Amino acid sequence: MPSPPGDGNSEVLPQPSADADKEEKTKESSSLFGKKFRMNFPKKLGRSSVDTKPAVVDEKAEESDKSEEKEDKIVEHNFLGTIQKIRYDYEDLLREYPSRPLVTGISPSMPSETPMIRLPPYTAVIIQEDTPDSGGVADLYRGTVGSLGRDADLVEKSAPMWLGDLLLRNQIPFKETAKVSFVLQPFQDLLPSIASIDGNARLNANRMLRAKKILAYVAERIESQPELPDPDALRAEEYLELYCHNQLIPPTMTLATMRAHIWKTGGDVLLYYKSNGRKPSVERHMMREPSAEQLMDIAMPATSG
Repeated sequence: MPSPPGDGNSEVLPQPSADADKEEKTKESSSLFGKKFRMNFPKKLGRSSVDTKPAVVDEKAEESDKSEEKEDKIVEHNFLGTIQKIRYDYEDLLREYPSRPLVTGISPSMPSETPMIRLPPYTAVIIQEDTPDSGGVADLYRGTVGSLGRDADLVEKSAPMWLGDLLLRNQIPFKETAKVSFVLQPFQDLLPSIASIDGNARLNANRMLRAKKILAYVAERIESQPELPDPDALRAEEYLELYCHNQLIPPTMTLATMRAHIWKTGGDVLLYYKSNGRKPSVERHMMREPSAEQLMDIAMPATSG
């Protein structure tokens, strides 16, 4: 039996209103939307008695940012690269010590170490790039002493970085000496061979070695050296000649020049040495000693039947 209205014991259940239904739907939709896209909506900020802590700056992150900035700086591998490094050093000093006066980063050698030489303005200035693997030399710049000022931008891009470090910072870079391999053989076998016992006549030497040094090496091995040197004796380049591709090599020419302008190909440079007839003692070496078979023929002459 339903209780009559106005009964004190009766409990009246609240009816959901339309506004409440809307709020619940929006909450459900927002929760589903947030779960689906994992979005966290910020809460309203209010006053609180708890002091907020300052944000902690990560020092490692700052160091990494600085290192990334340094890596982003592009330095060209030429004379201009030296100037760029000096400029970057200036920027770093101004950033770290803005109130400190800058000290110049250019420190050339002292005049006592490298005295100044005034060259004529028409003196040629040539910058070349040597590529031993391809066996050629490419010209990067050609000018004169008088045109260097006008061609400063071109020289900065053509000259190597080690030249900039040497002139602007007085820093001599360490570089392994480039060597050239070559083979020495007697011309038409008129002189004794300098090859080793196994027949190897291949040599390696500094690319700046001159032809007269090669001829002196040959002279030491094809003739006996006196115990006391004779001051009036002929030098090796005075009675020996060096040839490459049937071309007579000047005594002052270097191996690098021979390879670039005469040999002009890859591989070992083939050189021939011969006598010019000015030293008779070397000419005697042209008369070869008889072989063992020839000696046997002389000792046992053929008998007639």
